[in-house]
Amino acid sequence: MHSDIAAAMKPKWYILGTQGAIVGHWRQETVKTRRWSGDLIEERLAPSEALPELYVYTREIGGAIHEQRLMLPEAPAYAFHRNLANHLHCGEPLAVPPEESRRNIAVIEAAKHSAERSGETIALEC
Repeated sequence: MHSDIAAAMKPKWYILGTQGAIVGHWRQETVKTRRWSGDLIEERLAPSEALPELYVYTREIGGAIHEQRLMLPEAPAYAFHRNLANHLHCGEPLAVPPEESRRNIAVIEAAKHSAERSGETIALEC
């Protein structure tokens, strides 16, 4: 469960494994732009729009927990839209083909139907 307006947010990602854990924390970012008049505009992005801060936690031999921050590469600007335009104009393969999206849509549809039917279990149709 996630909410951009919650007073206290859960981690964006919380992945536990046998060797350690990876936790992605939400970040608050601001974007600065200028109006046509030259006035500076500073807006806070919704937490879901910013890349998370990622940390890897592992247990050392003595039992202490080691925390390491992972640095993510900078996200390319408008990657989805560039990929779509290049697909339509130049035949570039889509980063996520429609066939791979089918299961995600099936899960969303099953959740919607389950909610409409008071939590009834719905079989996936992929």
